[in-house]
Amino acid sequence: MLLIRLLWIQTLTVIKGDVEGNLAHGSVEQRRESIVLDQGRGRIVDRNGMRLAGEEIRSLLIIPRMPQWNNPALMKQIAEIINIEQSILAVQVQRADKPFLAYSINQKTPIALSIEQMEQLQHMQSSAFRVVPYIQRYKDTPIAAHVIGYLAQNPWLMNKNYSKQLQQGIWQENGLIGVAGIERSFDQLLQGITSTQYIHFIDGKSDAIAGLTDGLITSDNPFYPLELQATLDGTLQSATEAMLDNIPMREGAVVVLDAKNSDVIVMASRPNYNPNSVLPELGNWRNRAVSAAIPGSIFKTVVLATALEDGVVKPKQKFYCSGRWDRYHLRCWAREGHGVLTLEQAYAQSCNVIIAQIAAKLKPGRLEEVAQSLGVLDRIGWSTDLLKYPSGSIQSFRQLDGEQEGQVFDSGTPRTDPGVLAQTGIGQRDVRLSPLQAANMVVTLLNDGELKQPRIVTEIRHHNNRSMIQFPAHLITKPPGKGKISPATARWLTHAMKLTVQSGTASSLMKTPVEVAGKTGTAETDLSEANKVNQWFIGYTPTHNPKYAFAVMVSNRNADESHEALTITDQLLRLLDE
Repeated sequence: MLLIRLLWIQTLTVIKGDVEGNLAHGSVEQRRESIVLDQGRGRIVDRNGMRLAGEEIRSLLIIPRMPQWNNPALMKQIAEIINIEQSILAVQVQRADKPFLAYSINQKTPIALSIEQMEQLQHMQSSAFRVVPYIQRYKDTPIAAHVIGYLAQNPWLMNKNYSKQLQQGIWQENGLIGVAGIERSFDQLLQGITSTQYIHFIDGKSDAIAGLTDGLITSDNPFYPLELQATLDGTLQSATEAMLDNIPMREGAVVVLDAKNSDVIVMASRPNYNPNSVLPELGNWRNRAVSAAIPGSIFKTVVLATALEDGVVKPKQKFYCSGRWDRYHLRCWAREGHGVLTLEQAYAQSCNVIIAQIAAKLKPGRLEEVAQSLGVLDRIGWSTDLLKYPSGSIQSFRQLDGEQEGQVFDSGTPRTDPGVLAQTGIGQRDVRLSPLQAANMVVTLLNDGELKQPRIVTEIRHHNNRSMIQFPAHLITKPPGKGKISPATARWLTHAMKLTVQSGTASSLMKTPVEVAGKTGTAETDLSEANKVNQWFIGYTPTHNPKYAFAVMVSNRNADESHEALTITDQLLRLLDE
């Protein structure tokens, strides 16, 4: 049997035309152990080059079966250097049968070594461990986790998106794939070409093979890994998230856009999650910044835009609020009533009675048209029917993953009923929109009614810094004609937003060090039996030559609690002013 086996190997290698090469390669391969230090996946950076995903750290690679680990003194010394308990390190070494990166028991992610720790370890010069470069996909304390998303094993999604590569054996069904956020939207572009591995050679007794040196196998491709540049300001994003956690915001979102082009500067969602350890069933990974919610009084912006465009009201017109509208059992938040108010004051004071009476006179089709022209109905994030890149294309490409559409009326709602229009006018009943749509509506008003698509990514570059794909700003020209509001209406609304802060429902913001204008909103939620509300504030700052437009939403807050959205706005403005 041995002779037959030897004859078969000899015949096979002769046929392949490389007797020595194939035998040597096969003998080495079966005694090779490796650990992937860099999957080659594209890096993600913010607008200033700050690394958001794919940061290089130095970590401790442990080769567990080396005899040096039998020395307790070595174990103790290394544990002290990397700042973990000796017993924890001992368990890691004992349980491993292949090289691994030392990890924290809490995070289970490789330990990032400081310069001092690296120097101490390298000074020891032991073959039982190495200090190696490692690409940590997410920071131990991640920022913009809901925007960046996360990676996971998802065979269904892998088969759906990469069936051809699976059939060719290029990728494996259980490989990591982006399942949320930018990781999912740009997965086809972020996938690595080659990985970086640390190779360790052993013999049949698991001892190192003489003459074969351990080392790194790296890619020599000058174009990969790619680098994706996000529009986010990492420093401001981090400060905003720290502020939300300090308050703390239990549920909600904050969006800050560039007032000129709608680029996303900050996008934070709560509750938070750790992309290094995801529990999908909890749903904390869902980005509430792009999820539709009941808007309450911020929708009055759309109502008055429609009424002014159609001549239903005049800018200088006066109205009367008695505190209730008995016909539809509708009450104003000011129980005693506001009395006589101008249209501008009715908006600034967020008068339910006056705005509801105006909404009842509108044509429902026009209300939807204007809502669409302000970007609160469609998925508004940057998109294209076909995204082409050097090695392929993606159909129906959208930058923002999980973005939801807004709505004014549900499919079964009697839209011509004045009572329905009254409730719709104050942002209740079927009305839904996302914080991103709300912030972008403010940008639209600041740009005289021009509707733009918010970007989260501006460019993808090759590893040699040459541009591969650019994502130019998109101006939406649909719907054409009568859907778009006039510059005069847009300016009237942005001026009315100033009055909201100067003498209206957001007067508490007069204490902030920077001027701001906006609109408050409080919406009864579907959890009405639990007496829950959504609290909103949308606006722009500064009032002269605006730089930022933003939306703050606090979800499912107790109705008798203070307006937390205004508290968050106050602190957000201070961050934006730094």
